[in-house]
Amino acid sequence: MEFWIEALKNGFFMFLTILLIALFFRIFSAVLTKWLRWISRYLRLFLKRMFRPSSLYR
Repeated sequence: MEFWIEALKNGFFMFLTILLIALFFRIFSAVLTKWLRWISRYLRLFLKRMFRPSSLYR
């Protein structure tokens, strides 16, 4: 009987850890996509400013 209680406890804790990891990954991916969008936007602006011929020959 005690074995089943231990197994249930272990399964519950495994379930909790999986939930926490899934939640962390969702938040992390959302933040990462936001950051990547911002970084790509600024990089694009910077590259446009860098490789514009008028600024190169000025």
